[in-house]
Amino acid sequence: MYNNNNNFNNYNSGGNPQVNPGQNPPQQGYSPYDYRGEYPAYDYRQQYYNEQPYYPPAQYGAQPGGPLERYYAERKELKTLSNVAGICVLAFVLIQAFIGFVIGLYPPFRNVYFANVDFQNAVGIIFSVCGVLLPFVFGALYLKGKQGTDLTPVLDPPADKKLALLLIPVGFALCVAASYISGFLTDLIERTGIELIEPETSVPGSRIGWVIYFIAIAVVPPVTEEFAVRGVVMQPLRKYGDVFAIVISSFVFGIMHGNLIQTPFAFMAGAAIGYVMCKTNSLWPGIVIHLLNNGFSVGIEFLLKYVTTPLYQNIIYYGVLAAIIICAVISAVILVKTYGSSLKIKTNKLNTLTAGSKVRAYIITIPMLLAIAAMFYITSKYVSF
Repeated sequence: MYNNNNNFNNYNSGGNPQVNPGQNPPQQGYSPYDYRGEYPAYDYRQQYYNEQPYYPPAQYGAQPGGPLERYYAERKELKTLSNVAGICVLAFVLIQAFIGFVIGLYPPFRNVYFANVDFQNAVGIIFSVCGVLLPFVFGALYLKGKQGTDLTPVLDPPADKKLALLLIPVGFALCVAASYISGFLTDLIERTGIELIEPETSVPGSRIGWVIYFIAIAVVPPVTEEFAVRGVVMQPLRKYGDVFAIVISSFVFGIMHGNLIQTPFAFMAGAAIGYVMCKTNSLWPGIVIHLLNNGFSVGIEFLLKYVTTPLYQNIIYYGVLAAIIICAVISAVILVKTYGSSLKIKTNKLNTLTAGSKVRAYIITIPMLLAIAAMFYITSKYVSF
């Protein structure tokens, strides 16, 4: 029988509480009172157990390193990446508006701009650097300080140069195919009575003008846009799967073009360039593909201006197109034989977020939604009902 007085006196006098014969001490981790309400002998193992931090079950909170904690950490990181990309796109829009405001503010400056094609293209070069490159450079610096995201590896030349050289003709051919698909979609939309308008571009008339035009269209944008979209936007997203990174970056690349004629093409071409970037882990093959694609467009404009005979135009155009296709097919065959299954896109199975959760976490942030709304507003200016 338990004697409360004796045990209480022993406890107060500095001795250990007594345990009745046959009474078992409590198991480690339970209350110091057993189920009968009796106080057992002190177990020094109990002190170690009580000093350990308490982690609640998953339904009451995230355990350190557990799935729920990883879920919230991944979601938070995606929202941070979305905020940075959204702010950079908003800066792109605001700088574009500011340059337009400055041009329209001073009549002499405005008159020179609209009268001189070379001056327009020079302003375009300045905008590509200030409006596209600079915001995303600051975005990259912020991500490096905030999350330790380092873009230096993708700025290096590709490690496997043979793979890069084989992927460039294939990527270029896919961009050309994307232009045909985009033209087909534009034709379908316009058959419904909706007119899609593309921003006007002026073709230069002098040699120096063509040099400036080529730099403004085929040299500067590939460098600035690839760094911005495939570098700052896509590269940090690759830890969530290359497919997810390619789709999201292509979406951002598409809406940044600001008109429905170029947006579908930019999405498809961006997906092709994104794939090449994932396979080579370098921005430079994508920059080359982008340069070839834009240079091809400049070449077509040059052809239409200086070769006036339709027959000769067709011979030159389809001859170049045939060469592009042949090079792409040969490269594709060599790629499949040489690299085989390694050409497949990798998926990251370590993420706790589903595909839908990743898309919602990235798209549904205030900066990204504002950026999408701003680009949709600009796009609406190039649609006539």
